[in-house]
Amino acid sequence: MKILIFLSLIYFYASAQQNFDDYNFIVDVDVLNHNIRASLIRRYEDQDEEPIAEFLHPLTSTEKKYSRMEKNTLGVYYALTKFNDFIDDELFTLRVYSMGKVLLDYDFVVEYKKGDFYAGDDVIMQQNDG
Repeated sequence: MKILIFLSLIYFYASAQQNFDDYNFIVDVDVLNHNIRASLIRRYEDQDEEPIAEFLHPLTSTEKKYSRMEKNTLGVYYALTKFNDFIDDELFTLRVYSMGKVLLDYDFVVEYKKGDFYAGDDVIMQQNDG
């Protein structure tokens, strides 16, 4: 019985992996006047897109005072947190509207930084001392 369950789990995992390989995810974020809207979309190999999840976050009175860039960054944060189970360890497309024009001008990699260390602090301190 245990062997049968184990083989079933292996088959299920292999099937799930195959299904994920057939499409990639798009995290679509838009900031409106009073809300952040985010959608999780899957794009198939034939380029068809299908929304599979979405949410609307009403901005608080404090968040409404944020700049456009800060609201977009907040929207990306909320979207990635909300859709983490789908996109964790997956290559995905981040689709943003107003930040996109700025970000497309650069070729960069997002890297995790542990703790409170910021390498720029040393440079700033040296400039202030000199």
